[in-house]
Amino acid sequence: MKIRITVILLLTALLLASCGEGGAGKETDTAAPPPSESVGTDVPDTETEPAETGPVPDIPDVKYDGESFRVMYRFGTSSYNCTDVWADTLTGDVVGDAVYNRNIKLEDHFGIKLVPLPDTSPYDKMKKNVAAYDDWCEVLSDQKRTIFPLTLDDYMQDWNAIEYVDFENPWWDSNFARDMSLGEHLYMAVGDFNFFGTTTIYFLAFNKKLVTDYNLALPYQDVYDGTWTFDKMCDMVKQVSEDLDGDGRMTTYDRWGIMYQTEVAFRMTAGMGVRMTVRDEDNYPVLAPLDDRMIDAIEKVIALRDDETHAVSYRTMWTGQNTAGYPHEYAFARSRFVTDQLLFLEGTPTMCINEFGDMGSPFGVCPMPKYDEEQDRYYALSDEFACAWVIPVTSQKSEMTGILTEYWAYLSQPLTEAVYEKMLKGRRMDAPDDAAMLDIIFDSAYYEISFLGPSIGISDMMQRAVSSGNVASAYAAAEESIEKKLDSFRPD
Repeated sequence: MKIRITVILLLTALLLASCGEGGAGKETDTAAPPPSESVGTDVPDTETEPAETGPVPDIPDVKYDGESFRVMYRFGTSSYNCTDVWADTLTGDVVGDAVYNRNIKLEDHFGIKLVPLPDTSPYDKMKKNVAAYDDWCEVLSDQKRTIFPLTLDDYMQDWNAIEYVDFENPWWDSNFARDMSLGEHLYMAVGDFNFFGTTTIYFLAFNKKLVTDYNLALPYQDVYDGTWTFDKMCDMVKQVSEDLDGDGRMTTYDRWGIMYQTEVAFRMTAGMGVRMTVRDEDNYPVLAPLDDRMIDAIEKVIALRDDETHAVSYRTMWTGQNTAGYPHEYAFARSRFVTDQLLFLEGTPTMCINEFGDMGSPFGVCPMPKYDEEQDRYYALSDEFACAWVIPVTSQKSEMTGILTEYWAYLSQPLTEAVYEKMLKGRRMDAPDDAAMLDIIFDSAYYEISFLGPSIGISDMMQRAVSSGNVASAYAAAEESIEKKLDSFRPD
């Protein structure tokens, strides 16, 4: 699922134009307008068809004479809503308009009626309706971690058995199909038609003002050269620490090199090429063996966590603070990035759009760092709570579903450009390098199936390893239990 080069050219042209307005080669000092103002300006042509030079779906030319295609999706919750599924009308929002135009084209092309079924818990609806043998929708989207356990109880159809769906096409995420398969089966899928499901993966956001203020180098060239490593990131982190309020303590009111979550070990070690599961000869996940690389990678993360002068946890940031006005404590903690108190922060595209839109200082993004320069590629771990699509076992329109979802994903490719536009233009990600970084990040997606449950224990093992500092002991204590639970992924 690669971003077309036209996106980069578009962004380059926009940035050159903004440089012309601000003086010869200088960035303007004007802060980005708030989201409500920036989203509706200079909206790109969201009706553009996917590139004609690329592949096209191999599907029959059929009409369905107004038949309904019912789509249930997560919506109306405090987080992880599927905002890229449905739009009632054109509003000037670059992403919403791309969604609206795409859906109209799908309806017109096949003579169907899309029926949106937003719900706060599609998982609960599927459990109830499948148990009652009720054919209530054709496809459903909810959080991966929530719905995955149902794949083990025959609630879903196998995407690999759905005719006309081809996961080798660029509008599907082939990384997801690879990492989420069980044997020859695939029960969840993501593609361009749920862009925020495929791109809710973790990268590093960095404050360019602090990079300049502390005489550091932007990491772009290291990323291009393949030399962006964990040690280089830590060297930058160790340059940034400042007691801003002068109370002699490092607290939420001060400046830090990086803010981390408890789960930082998973994201950072994944970036270092450490996998918690590997595949056996039947393509089922088994616990990865403990080796020197895994131990050393986890110990690197432990050393970063223990640096209480330069690294701060989310919990430290929000404990004892008034978080009213924020959707949750995590958003409050991340607001410290907007106020120039953090050099590095783990980020996702939705964070950049929803939380960093009114940031005064420019910021950039880069992939999670490698273990060393010999590592062959970058890895970006997906958020296990992001959404994926499933086909309920009670659905009676499998062939129609295959045809429509293949074309729906194909038509969704301009959504990529719309999301890039919303992330970069009008925000403070203001360099063509950032668009190139997003390409690298999205192409590096890695999905860890064992984090999806049912309570496999790998995440607990990692947390114990980090908190205790004894990786080998934590692994040995959990190994037998984890392997037994992974065996439950196999058919009886």
